[in-house]
This record gives sequence, structure tokens and C-alpha cells, in this order.
Amino acid sequence: MESYLRRDKNFNEFNKSLDQYGKTIQRVDDHNKRKVEVPEIDENYKSKHVQLYNCDNRKFKPLEPFSKLIKCLVGSPPYGNLRLNGDDPENETGHNMTGQEYGVYLSETYSRYKEYLDPTGSIYVIINDSRNDHGSFSLIPEHFVVEMKLRGFELVGRYSWNKINPQPRSYNVKNMTNGFEMIYRFSPNPELCYFNPDLFLELDERERGFSQGCTNTDNKGNTTRGTLYYQSHLKKVRDTLDEQTCQDVIRGNVANPEDFFRQVDEKRHTSTSPIYLTSTLILESTKPGDLVVDIWGGVGNTMVSSLLLGRDYIGIEKEENYFKQSQRRLQMTEKMIEDITVNSGDNEIKMLPAA
Repeated sequence: MESYLRRDKNFNEFNKSLDQYGKTIQRVDDHNKRKVEVPEIDENYKSKHVQLYNCDNRKFKPLEPFSKLIKCLVGSPPYGNLRLNGDDPENETGHNMTGQEYGVYLSETYSRYKEYLDPTGSIYVIINDSRNDHGSFSLIPEHFVVEMKLRGFELVGRYSWNKINPQPRSYNVKNMTNGFEMIYRFSPNPELCYFNPDLFLELDERERGFSQGCTNTDNKGNTTRGTLYYQSHLKKVRDTLDEQTCQDVIRGNVANPEDFFRQVDEKRHTSTSPIYLTSTLILESTKPGDLVVDIWGGVGNTMVSSLLLGRDYIGIEKEENYFKQSQRRLQMTEKMIEDITVNSGDNEIKMLPAA
């Protein structure tokens, strides 16, 4: 109202602001109605197929809660200097490090899990680069690959994740928008590394599943989340592979913030890996019942992919806010899976492996 009275806005602009305000209030009300009770938080949170840990991934020691080694370690490390507009940029992992320093830091972190990795297992890393103060690239991916090789890992896969709707870059920045990130697959035993021969055929006979609608992004970087809908399990995942170039290109929308499991007073995770992307990597490197781990667990996108594909999952997340959201999301996802299974009327349609 003040901006209108001062004539900073004309009548049409003021009406538009009122309309947006009304939509915001409605979204907050809708969000409050969807709140979910969560149990008291401790360091460990366990369900039938998922184990969540609220701790630093450089201090965590796997306890093998599912009595099996890691078949697939997948995830995306923090952005470091690339994104410094978060809640605590000074303490962001990788901040104020050179590309080489961050490459060493990341390789040391992943190397801690080498002894817990199945001999046929893989490590997937979704990674992006940042720029130095003078404008050149830090070469984080390149330094990281070299450091991983020095620690006994071989590069057995290299993929480009092409983003159909990348976040628009500020007009103050002269560079074009970065529309892709790289995904590197490492193995300590390339000759033993597992490649799923039933990639994208698995679960194909099942007709029911749920997925997230696409996200639209305006020119200010704001996103509008699509709702959940039912569809064949792997149709959307298959559609992300770029058959016209090669299957080393994965195409799709960037992940939406997915606020449906976030309480009003909790911060939103704005850089999650989309479910179709983590699902593709899990499908390539594991079988149903295998163990998937994400040491940068965030709010649980890799967890959801693992649940939908019938894998066990361990997630490690240091940020308590995100850990709480993962707990809530685990409850919601398992409830949705249970509802789908029950409502299908078909005992053969099960999203999780038998106990």
C-alpha cells in the first residue's frame, strides 16, 4: 500500500501486487494444512529400507545397517564458490578454496568410503565448476578427476546433464547461462564394475508409479512446482536420454525446490538433483535390493529414487534443517508407495523388495 500511495506503483502494478500477495497467502495456508508430524530427531533415523544420519560425511563411519557393501554412491557435492547466496556462504563447503584445493577436498571425502564399496560398485559425482575472481574457471571437475585417479579410482563413465530449463543468469553477468553439468562415474575395479543389462527394462511391466510435474522458471529465477502425478515407472526416466546424440547425454528440467515436505519456518533447498537423474544412475549401476548411499543427502532426492526402484538407502546430511525434511519426506514417500500398492489391487505391484 505504501508504494502505491507514494506513486512508486501505478494502479495496475498495485493490483498485480495484491493478486500476488493473495496467492502467497493461499500457498502458505495450503502448506500449513499439509504439515506432517515427525519423530524426535536423533543422529540416526531408520525405516525398513532407509537409514538417515545427521552428521558430517567426513566423520561418519558406515555401520552397514543392511549388512551389505555400497553398490552405488551417488550425489552432488556443494557448489563452493559457484553459489554464495545461500544461508551461510562463508561456511559453505568449498568456499574460498581454489579449484585444486576443492578437488583434493572432494577426493579425500569420497576416498573415505572406498573400503565400504562393493568390488563391483561405483561412485557417481554430479559436479559443476566455479569461476575465479578474475573470471577464469577454477577447473574443479578436472582437478577432482585427477585427484580421484591418484587415490586409486578409475574413470569409467562420463555424462553430460543438459538442462532444458536452466536458471536464468543475472543481467549483471555477461556470460551465457550454463545449461549443463558433468557427471563422473568412478570405480576402483574397472574390470569388475557392474553395468545393469536390464537398464530401463526393469519394472517395465508395472503400470503404476508417481512422478513430479515439471518446474517452470521465470526471468527472476523463481520457480513454480508441478504436482505429483501417476505414470509408468520408467517412462520419464527413459525419455531423458538423448538418443539422437548418444546415451551419454541426459536431458531434462532442473529439479524444483519441492516445498511440499518443508515447514514454513524451514529453509528451502534450491539445488537438488532431479529424481530422473539419480534414477538413471542408480538403474545403470545396481540391481533391486542393492545399497545406494548419498553422502550429501540434502532433502532426499536420491533417497526417493532408491525407494521407487526398490533399493536400500543410506543418506548422510550435516544440515539439521535438510535432515528433518528428509525424515518427513521419507514418511510421505513410503506412505505414497504403500497407498499405490494397496490401491492397485495387484499383489505383484510392489515398489520395495520383499523383506
